[in-house]
Amino acid sequence: MRLEELQALVAQRGAALSGEESAYLEKWYRQCPGKEQWDVRAYAALSGVGAREYRVIRGSGGQDVYRSSDRERATVVRTALNEFESLEPPALSGVG
Repeated sequence: MRLEELQALVAQRGAALSGEESAYLEKWYRQCPGKEQWDVRAYAALSGVGAREYRVIRGSGGQDVYRSSDRERATVVRTALNEFESLEPPALSGVG
């Protein structure tokens, strides 16, 4: 993953990642391979009555690559991930 390019896409949309967010994204992105689109899901947060945490997850997977109490930030990261992956060149098949 070219993390710098992904960070640039997120920053262009007004939600620059902190160092901690970048490290979490880089760590877990590699653990979530696939072709399904990324999505934002809401979960009950550990603190605060009615508090929500928004997580960016691929398809029906369970591992998130980004977490935020701000749905808009999570949506920006989701959009950037989907765009980032659509721009990546297809893998070489070895045929030919």
